[in-house]
Amino acid sequence: MEFAELPALYYQFLALAWGAIWGSFGNVMIYRLPRGLSVVHPPSACPSCHTPIRPWHNIPVLSYLWLRGRCAHCRAPFSARYAVVEAICGALGVGVFLVFDAAGAWSPLVVVQAAGVFFFLWMLVVLAGIDWDTFILPDTLTIGGTVLFGVFAWILEYSTLTEILVGGAAGFLTFASVSFFYRVVRKREGLGLGDAKLLALIGVVLGPLALIPVVLAAAVQGLLTALIFLVFRLQRPAPVPYQGISEADPEFDELFRGTPDSWMLTPMPFGPFLALAAIEVFFTTPLWRPFLVG
Repeated sequence: MEFAELPALYYQFLALAWGAIWGSFGNVMIYRLPRGLSVVHPPSACPSCHTPIRPWHNIPVLSYLWLRGRCAHCRAPFSARYAVVEAICGALGVGVFLVFDAAGAWSPLVVVQAAGVFFFLWMLVVLAGIDWDTFILPDTLTIGGTVLFGVFAWILEYSTLTEILVGGAAGFLTFASVSFFYRVVRKREGLGLGDAKLLALIGVVLGPLALIPVVLAAAVQGLLTALIFLVFRLQRPAPVPYQGISEADPEFDELFRGTPDSWMLTPMPFGPFLALAAIEVFFTTPLWRPFLVG
């Protein structure tokens, strides 16, 4: 049987495995970047006993289930988030394949476009994980990603140059202005510029129109999460200091590591909700776009 004649399920499985493998690397970035560690060396090891993880113990999702979420050497528990991130990225791989396969006309250009969109969504997952842990969205990923994916979208004809420039500018200026006025009124950080840079990245790839449902969905889901934390009296751990950034911020300890007077003063990063909303908006474009363009 020719490769091109294989059933669609075969390609979907490849997309699932592809996404899950990159999800495993995304876990490495989420853990190591804030700590100033290399993401390529040394190989992954157990955080408790520091024993290197064998390749057969590092199969995305499956190894976590097989080992029941524990180190094969010392049996120390691993966070379930490792498997969750891998599963999410695997699902993104399948989802992107299905979106681009809808036309049924694969070509080298379409393959590269699909790969680029997957990496954009994958980066959103990585940024969400880092922001949830540290309250920091690193410029290397937000600004660097904006430039990289802006060039990708233009060269590969995924978006027009006008959409790229307007989407990036609208995304940044929308949140930057809110952050500025909040700081003027409250005399403290509220919505950081990292969120503005993240929205610029989203606008560059998804376009200016997508920013409307992204911001609305992110706000609603962020509010629902806050209500869940309030109703069930959940407490999140203190954020991990981002090496080289948090130490230089005199407000970090005051805002994030002190004991708040009430739950309502407990900070909640907005980046994860922007990332989640952007992923949702990408996959539901046929549903919301007709309402905005007529």
